[in-house]
Formats: sequence, structure tokens, C-alpha cells
Amino acid sequence: MNEAPLIEAWIVLREFGFIIDPAVISDNKPGLSYDFGNFKLTAVWCINTQFANVVLFGGVLNSRNCLANVHFQMPERILSREQCAAWIVWHLDRDAGGSFEPARTVDWVPEGRKNLHLLPWIKRQEEFRTRPHCTVQRERL
Repeated sequence: MNEAPLIEAWIVLREFGFIIDPAVISDNKPGLSYDFGNFKLTAVWCINTQFANVVLFGGVLNSRNCLANVHFQMPERILSREQCAAWIVWHLDRDAGGSFEPARTVDWVPEGRKNLHLLPWIKRQEEFRTRPHCTVQRERL
């Protein structure tokens, strides 16, 4: 089975506008951060509890209607730019309790919402929903 080559998340995050942030401690690459104007998201390269290399995202989302600890991870190699945007936006929307709205225009946020179907757990849900299945009538005893 041929799969598309994976892209380093580091490259995509830099394209999105994440900047090297000396205040963000990271294992094997410099830590990055992105300022949405009302929220700062950090990205750290590390090994998770399953001993996989991941990008760990974090921050505190503080708005008039929401106070949330943002904490999620994604693989350090991803399928595409669109999947990376979807991964980040899905988590930000979930943690914001609805739709995360940055204080400034961020081009890749709507792109991420448009491509949620690329996320592994969304793909699995769709595969399960569309799987072959049937129902069997049973006689009542």
C-alpha cells in the first residue's frame, strides 16, 4: 500500500507563521510559538508517554467567555499542510467550547475547518459509519 510521503510539522508550522521562541523549551528543535492576538500557542518537540516523537502544543486560552488549558499533541510528521491546520483548529475549537476566534486574521484557521475530514479520528468515524452492515430480525421467545 503506497502512502503519500510525510511532511515535517516543523516546516508547516513555520509556513503558518510560528516563530522560534527562546522561552519555549524543546528537546530536539527550537520551540515555536504563534500569537493569535488573544492567545499564544506554543509548540514543543518531545517524546510522549508512548515513546513516540510528537509536537506538543500548549497555552492558556483566556477570553471573556472561556478560560481553558490548551494541551494536545500531533505526530512530528504529518500528511499535509491541510491536515496540520485541521489538527490545530480542531483542538482549539474544542478547547474554546465552540469556535475559536483569533483576534487577528489567520489564513490557515478557515483552511483547517474546511479540512477536518483529513484528521485520523474523523476518517475512522466515517469509515465506521459507512461500513457494510446489516440487521437481522429475531423471533421473540
